[in-house]
Amino acid sequence: MDDIFYLSQTKLNVDSICALFQKADVIRVEKFKTSNTLQLYTKTQMLHLAIMEPFEFKDSADQRFIQEKKISSIICISHHTSYIAETLKLTELLLEKWGGWIGNDTDGFLPIFDVKNISVFCYE
Repeated sequence: MDDIFYLSQTKLNVDSICALFQKADVIRVEKFKTSNTLQLYTKTQMLHLAIMEPFEFKDSADQRFIQEKKISSIICISHHTSYIAETLKLTELLLEKWGGWIGNDTDGFLPIFDVKNISVFCYE
């Protein structure tokens, strides 16, 4: 599995994210409030979503992006790289609902994608 990050200026929680994906073409959504995580089961894969706090990122480039964009919520999305197209369709739901960005598991989350350019997503 590989990780990408959804970064939002909106303060999100397990319930709000769960409600969004329950309306999507996801077979099953399980939420785990005590660990701030969700699991999405589609026809082809299981995705693990973990809500993280901005202070958990120690890299200076990460912190610069978080502070400049006023990020309140970060969701680590663990997915199977062979199903990235399906994963990106699900991330579009987040981007359409709350705006924000999708970033890679790199310093500064680069390259960064939003709702306008998520269709050209690439791993760094």
